[in-house]
This record gives sequence, structure tokens and C-alpha cells, in this order.
Amino acid sequence: MIELVTIDLDGTLLDAKSQISDANRLAISKCLAKKIKVVITTGKNIFYVSKIVKALRLVDMQVISNGTVIVNAKMEPLKILRIPKGFFLEVVRLSRKHHKGFVLHCLNGFIYYEIENPYFKYISGTGEKLTKIDDITSDEIIANALMFTYAGIIGNNFYDLLADELENKLRIRRGGIFLADIFNLEAGKTNAIKKILEIYNIHRENILAIGDGENDIGLIKFAGKGVAMGNSFEAVKNSADLVVSDNNNDGVAEAIYKHVLN
Repeated sequence: MIELVTIDLDGTLLDAKSQISDANRLAISKCLAKKIKVVITTGKNIFYVSKIVKALRLVDMQVISNGTVIVNAKMEPLKILRIPKGFFLEVVRLSRKHHKGFVLHCLNGFIYYEIENPYFKYISGTGEKLTKIDDITSDEIIANALMFTYAGIIGNNFYDLLADELENKLRIRRGGIFLADIFNLEAGKTNAIKKILEIYNIHRENILAIGDGENDIGLIKFAGKGVAMGNSFEAVKNSADLVVSDNNNDGVAEAIYKHVLN
């Protein structure tokens, strides 16, 4: 029996216009009415997720910034995995040397950047606000650093360079067609959900995980029932127990009705 549902946001719960359909809202509401826990697992920041939690009236712990932070329904951090200072400075050095723009997600909810990047539209276009800053290496910012996101580097030499230089230091994951996220090696959606399952005393066989991106594969494989959206990468679909409709056609609701509310 499914006791907990994990749901990614971009490309999963949110449609192409970053909206939640009525069908998806209703399915989630029915889960909550049956005391089934609903946990958002996303790369988005605390500000954005707080709006989702309020809109859907969620009451359980949530996973933000790719599992670097677990928060309660009041958006109070329960577990935080920051980027270690030495590794942070290494990423910034490489980026400045090769003039590659990134955004930095911080615990305070702000998203900073130094170098302009035309691909940032794929981040700001989903409703997140970016703030330009002259020097991203201030002690205050480093102390709050959760995750780097690079846009437009997938498939080029700089992505390979980062993967080589950061091996066994930080985790790097694709967050979409154009995006790559870098964060604490101990973080990630799967590890965050493992911690939540310990707290709630729920077995992995009793969770349903729904996602569309490379950063969802681990959780989809880990879950008792793993679901890939119809708009997912092939690798995601191949890792899932079930493939449902895409994010513009209520795939989340379809998965919930098949595995939770049946």
C-alpha cells in the first residue's frame, strides 16, 4: 500500500506554463484526505516551494534544492547540506577561468549570478528570480551556498571538465535539457527521501515516486513504484515501472489514480 508520494515540479507537476492542473490538484487533495503523505522533491528554492505548499495545502516534510535541504510544512529547515567552502571556491575559479555563467541557490532563497548567460531564461522562465552580484565569494554567500546551476553546458567540454574536476567532491546532475546542477555529495533527492522515510517509519516499498529528469532516476529506481512522465528522457522511462502521460496532460494524476487511489 502506498503511504507516501514524491513528486518533482518542473516537467512533472508543473505544465509547460508552470501551472498545476485542476486534475493534479484534485488527485493530490484526495491523497491528503486519505492521510497519504505528499512530498515535493525539486531543485527549486524555498520561496518557490513555499507557494506550492500553500496552494496545495501540503502538511508534510518537503525536499528542496535537489535534496540539499529538507523542510517542514512551515518551510523551517530540518536538515541542510551546504557546499563545502573549498569545493565552492574551486567551482567559482573554474567558471571564471572559462567565463561560464552559473546561478547559485542559497539557503535564504536568493539565486545569485556573476556572469550573464543567455540560457538563464530556462531558469527565470519557470518563475524564479535571479539577482546579479559583483562578487559571489563573500563569506555570507558561501555560508548559505546550496547548489550551482549551469545552463547551456550539457554536451560541451566544460561539462566534462566539471565532471572530472569535481569527481568525489561534489555531485553533478542534469536537471533538464539545458541545465546541470552541482551540490553536496551527500545530498540528492533519494538521500533526502531516505531520511524522511526513517522519520516517518515508512518502507521504500510503500512510496510512489514521479519524475521526468535525470536527477529523478535514483528516486524512481528506489521507490516501490517508480513513474516516469511521458515527456521524460528515455533513460528515465527505462528506469520506471510505469510511464504516464506528459506534464501537459495530467500525468501526475494518472499515476496517483493508478497506484494510490485505485
